[in-house]
Amino acid sequence: MRLVGCVLVVLGCSGDENTTPRIGFPETMSAYVLGSSLPSGCDLGDPRSWGGNFTAHARCVPDLLNPADQGMTFAYDAILRVVFNEGVQDSLIQSGGMLAINVVETLGVSLPVPIDTARSHYDPAGADFKQGIDGTAPPGPAIVVTPGDGYSVMGLPSGQTTKICFNRDMIRDVAGARLRDLPPDHPACIPISIRPLTLAVVDPPLDQPISPEQLTTTGLTVQFNAPVPNAMLLDATLIQPRLGTTPVAASCYALRLDPASSVTADASLKTTLTLRNGGSCSIPSSGGDAALIVKATIADQYGVQMGADVAVPFTIAATTTADAGAN
Repeated sequence: MRLVGCVLVVLGCSGDENTTPRIGFPETMSAYVLGSSLPSGCDLGDPRSWGGNFTAHARCVPDLLNPADQGMTFAYDAILRVVFNEGVQDSLIQSGGMLAINVVETLGVSLPVPIDTARSHYDPAGADFKQGIDGTAPPGPAIVVTPGDGYSVMGLPSGQTTKICFNRDMIRDVAGARLRDLPPDHPACIPISIRPLTLAVVDPPLDQPISPEQLTTTGLTVQFNAPVPNAMLLDATLIQPRLGTTPVAASCYALRLDPASSVTADASLKTTLTLRNGGSCSIPSSGGDAALIVKATIADQYGVQMGADVAVPFTIAATTTADAGAN
């Protein structure tokens, strides 16, 4: 399937929502955001999760065409379900509805953002509360837009607002009327903002001192909120431990990938750092303050850098006499 459109980095839009559908021309009604940003427990099988303003069941699926949700930021793996006021010609979409062309301005350079044409598709079924009728779960008719090419990059670039645009000539209703562009309520281009690249040490917990044994065996597992090239996750110049104020030599620690966190063949979410203790590599028996330093130049799968060094502090537990004897 070949889908046609464009992806652009732009400023987001705002405005009051107009929920009155106009018959005769296809228009966008809602732009729901799916992916890991959704709160746990969000029941996608309940129409009220998508809209309708029910007091007994609050909606939990963000809608980029709802003024209350504009300004939200999302995880890199965001998927859009864009609902129209009426059905459109599936045959035209199959031959061309959403080809991602490029991003014209990201950090001053051109940044291509593809669309996964294998997982993006038109769903003719369903209804939306905004159409003035009872909504369904999921709402429709809709085009599901999955960013990324499905093998080298997945999702959207970190810290950017990406505008996903539909080719209006290829989105037509059964009578041949083309998609109307009526921003901000019914735009042909949908802006979505992705959170900046960040990280956290997810294992072990850092609220208690970490034993030297832990640091030399299971180590520190670092998780990023977007895929990072594996080569960077293994680069000791980008990820460095520090004991007190002294950087640890690259020969005194190792980095290894977590295969379970692999997103593509060349990018993952996690890396684990383990220290070496012995010979010229020594963890102080008195323990003390330490930190994990991740350099600003580490970048996501699109090459968007974190932009500032991040220091994650932790405490090393003192080694007791019994521990020393065991070692």
